[in-house]
Amino acid sequence: MDSFVSPLLLEKDPDMLTEFIVFQDKIEDATAKAAVLPRAAALPICLWPTQRARKILEGRLGRLLADVWKYGDGDDKSREVFGPWMKTYISEKATPELAAEHLIGLVFAAHKNPSIGASQCLCFLRNDISEKQQALATEEARKLHTQIQSASSENKTVVAALLEAKTLRSCVLETSRVTAHTLGALRYAEQSLEVQAATTANPSTKRSLVIQQGETIAVAHHTTHMEPSLWGKDASNFSLDRPEWKDDNAKLGLAVPVDQYKFTSFSNGVHKCPGERVALAMMEMMLGLLLLRDAKFVGEIPQISFERATLAQRAGPCAFRLKR
Repeated sequence: MDSFVSPLLLEKDPDMLTEFIVFQDKIEDATAKAAVLPRAAALPICLWPTQRARKILEGRLGRLLADVWKYGDGDDKSREVFGPWMKTYISEKATPELAAEHLIGLVFAAHKNPSIGASQCLCFLRNDISEKQQALATEEARKLHTQIQSASSENKTVVAALLEAKTLRSCVLETSRVTAHTLGALRYAEQSLEVQAATTANPSTKRSLVIQQGETIAVAHHTTHMEPSLWGKDASNFSLDRPEWKDDNAKLGLAVPVDQYKFTSFSNGVHKCPGERVALAMMEMMLGLLLLRDAKFVGEIPQISFERATLAQRAGPCAFRLKR
């Protein structure tokens, strides 16, 4: 909120951040429950109350944005308090109401998923890879911290440092693969389409399946990420040694170095998440910071859980200690 929108928002309304967090949890809860309820029950019990809560939050945020925007009417110095999202809203002549509606979606994605992803990275790193790889990741974290601290304002320098920390980056990419949403993308068939589908009894046997025009198809990202024909026999295991993560592919920069229809954590096509590179950078830097603080878990790490409507979380709390 401070960096991408404006620090003035939370200065003027400090409670807004708490309201965002509470509302985001409501969205998760409502989405997960609505997915398993009949539509007639899901609407009044889960979706309509969440919609009303969103409208209230949108109104509050819209009024706050309108109040903050007047600071952009002055000289260039006054505009320094605006982040890139705020500047874009103003340049596109969006209304405060429309900006508020859009911003709630952006903040949901920008806050929830990278923070969950970074926490999961630590769980997998401490629980699912060798001590040698853990030590290498820690050493990369130290080097990354030094490079970023001394980096110039040019993004290329920071990006190069993130790409150079290959163990940290592989951990982030692999975590994103194995914790991908089970409630995935929804796609509408504009015309009928025939596809070849494998049978459950014998995966090597194909049969024709017709998707009719007007049907809605739900893509479960996690299912395709566990598919051996795409990711190898060990597809269900967490591994930093996958050939997919060994590609340097400097042209992609921080983007995922895999075909977007094979790796779909950030969706694909025209609906692909615009925050992919930012999210991967946030996750890698957060993981590095946790390692620099020598983060160690207290007790057993609970099993992975897909009950919430976000990236996979854990079946119970994960307690860990940090160096001050």
